[in-house]
Amino acid sequence: MKARSAGWGHEALEGQDLGDARRNERAKTLVTRFAANPTASIPVACNGWAGAMGAIDFSRMIRSIGEAFRSPTGSARKSARAASTH
Repeated sequence: MKARSAGWGHEALEGQDLGDARRNERAKTLVTRFAANPTASIPVACNGWAGAMGAIDFSRMIRSIGEAFRSPTGSARKSARAASTH
């Protein structure tokens, strides 16, 4: 998938696999935005409240994926899959 906007985040996260090309691209975009203005609030870095809520939702989704991989029982895996489909 071709990057929409070049930036430090795209270089830094090259090869990172979050299980879906759209997630990979979103992570690169967010890192690039935050790196461009590290002192900005999340709404400013994400160009408004809608973008900020998207970044927060993305962060929660990534956290649930991380918990799934750390879970010895695998129960978190099921909840992460369910969260990523919504």
